[in-house]
Amino acid sequence: MVGLGETLDEVVEVLRDLRKVDCQILTIGQYLRPSLAHLPMERYYTPDEFRELKRIALELGFGHVESGPARPLVVSRARTSRQLRRGHRGLRRCSEKKTPEVLDSGPDTLWPSP
Repeated sequence: MVGLGETLDEVVEVLRDLRKVDCQILTIGQYLRPSLAHLPMERYYTPDEFRELKRIALELGFGHVESGPARPLVVSRARTSRQLRRGHRGLRRCSEKKTPEVLDSGPDTLWPSP
């Protein structure tokens, strides 16, 4: 989620950190304050800014990126299934790398064996 006052440099730093641990699937969405008891939104990202974040993420090597201001367009069952299928193919390509055991949920897991 973006929109809590982070800078572009901070977002890119997080993306790089995620790639260092071999994250393949990324979802970037707009933070929207659910109630007055939650942190206020600092700024609303434009669709062009979300496209730029997606471009940067793909350039850094993410296998699949969903990036957009509207939560239903970014997070949905259909999109999640598509991300997992695409991400799974990406994980097969990098299956020589070690994956933490905590990600291995058994024989039906999408994660490669450590």
